[in-house]
Amino acid sequence: MQFDVLIVMQDYQKSIYKSVLQVGEQHVNFRGGIGAVLATYKLYFPFFKSVGSHCHASSLGKVFYFVGNYFVLIWLLLWDHSIRIVQIHGSYGASVYRKAIIAFTAKSVFNKKIIYHIHSSEYIQKFKAGGWLYKQLCLFLLTKSDAVACLTPKWKELFIEEFGLKNVVVMRNMISLPDFQLANKAERKPGNKLNLVFLGLIDEKKGVFDLVTMANEYQQQLNGKVVINVGGIGKSTALKSSISNYRVEHIVTYRGWMGEQEKIALLKVADVFILPSYNEGLPVSILEAMSYGLPIIASRVGGIPEIIKDQVNGFLVEKGDRKGFLEAIQKYSTNHQLLLEHSKQSTELVKQFSPQTVLPQIESIYNGLLNGFVSPANA
Repeated sequence: MQFDVLIVMQDYQKSIYKSVLQVGEQHVNFRGGIGAVLATYKLYFPFFKSVGSHCHASSLGKVFYFVGNYFVLIWLLLWDHSIRIVQIHGSYGASVYRKAIIAFTAKSVFNKKIIYHIHSSEYIQKFKAGGWLYKQLCLFLLTKSDAVACLTPKWKELFIEEFGLKNVVVMRNMISLPDFQLANKAERKPGNKLNLVFLGLIDEKKGVFDLVTMANEYQQQLNGKVVINVGGIGKSTALKSSISNYRVEHIVTYRGWMGEQEKIALLKVADVFILPSYNEGLPVSILEAMSYGLPIIASRVGGIPEIIKDQVNGFLVEKGDRKGFLEAIQKYSTNHQLLLEHSKQSTELVKQFSPQTVLPQIESIYNGLLNGFVSPANA
């Protein structure tokens, strides 16, 4: 009898996912954090339904992509009667305009439950700086959604304080934990060059150009001791020119856009992940790096301080502080034991973002909405 009940419960939990439609960045060949989140959802949700609202293309290409998929959204809501929740993954700027159209359609036209899942740490800041229409659309999304999902407990507090919301829940990013042995990290000999890796958008706001400037300013301290591997797309031509002009090719190497297998191969042999970003949400790239036992050197921005414990599994540095990043790098390059200790801590701290931990939390939120309330455990 107990076994039969367990089977029924398992089937019920799986059926929850049939009720949810994900709307966000293209998750196939994705180039951003939201795409990475949705790609992970696809791996672990028993039933995964999605419609893209944004892709990396020209301005005109983005418009055509959105309009085409908007009609796909309408078709799905018309004919797939199992969909009861639309989870809208959003950021600031143009995302607000797209998501307001989607939310109005799903909520006001088709009477679906809405989860507005915010992935940007700058959302409140951009709201305050926005014009009247922008603010009205933000307020529509926040107040008309059945749940507003934030990535961290701190963000939840900020949204409650700023907007007086009562429907805020925490929905953490989720990553796959690799089958990787930390013992591999111990094989690195203390005398080897410290192998750092940056993965992300090649842009000033990610701080990647600061790494090149730092390499130029502190060549004497870094030469022969450190190599920084940069992977990603964006302003790659400007980055390569900067590396060449400063003549720091022996310190900074641009690896281009890296596919999944290339990225995994690099993370396995790297010593430290570095992200000198000027603004962030809860970077999936950091979580992935931690899952491969990498200590993290990152800016003290966005949700990063909630996953990186300073001097426990990495170092937090003020954004734009090139000397601060240098000093953090030197601590690892001169102290192999510290590197190994922080490596072990990263693998422990990242477990809270594993599917085994996050999926029950997501299911609880879905269940709450389907039954007419937001689960007190997440509210």
